[in-house]
Amino acid sequence: TCQCPSNTSGDGFLKTAKFTDEHPAPASFKGGTSCIDTSKPVISLQGPNPKVFKVCACGGLDGVMSSSSDSDEDKELQTEQRKLYETDIKHMIRNTAGAELCATHDHPRPSPSDCIRAFDHTYK
Repeated sequence: TCQCPSNTSGDGFLKTAKFTDEHPAPASFKGGTSCIDTSKPVISLQGPNPKVFKVCACGGLDGVMSSSSDSDEDKELQTEQRKLYETDIKHMIRNTAGAELCATHDHPRPSPSDCIRAFDHTYK
């Protein structure tokens, strides 16, 4: 008989398996379902999760004797700048093939392949 390894399911036979009266199908034959991987890969992310992009708040200039107020113009400026941040972040991620997402001050230039590790337990 055929047996599937751990972390798989099925009867272990191909659909094309042929049996005869002289050599009948074993009791474990379920139509040739083969062996199907049932385990989920283990995925580990390197770097911060989620990545946080810190930006300064925009506003008017502060003087020595007075500070700027929260004017409507400042709020408009903030809204417009936030729209640009999304475009900038997408551009950074595309240009680095995703490596920007795992870059840190301690590891500022990672390779994209350093950002994620995947391991499948099925076949060792």
